[in-house]
Amino acid sequence: MSDTIYALSSGNGPAGVAVIRVSGSGVQLIIDRFCRRELKPRQAELCTLFHPFNDQQIDQALVLSILRVRRVLPVKMWLSFIFMAGGP
Repeated sequence: MSDTIYALSSGNGPAGVAVIRVSGSGVQLIIDRFCRRELKPRQAELCTLFHPFNDQQIDQALVLSILRVRRVLPVKMWLSFIFMAGGP
């Protein structure tokens, strides 16, 4: 089992688009909670993001999930990218 991690992948400073990378064994659960639906693997989908505890709408984002298999250890792990536009 691997930890689930996330990081801002679009770099520091102002940007027009933020890219958040999420990887690890809990990716599907996280994406399901934020998008409120199951997404298809290897297909970018426009998704409304919701706060996981109070159901308040946060933003819209393009979400891409990929199931990858590590070659060193035979472990299947989800990797997701969340693309969000900046602004209020």
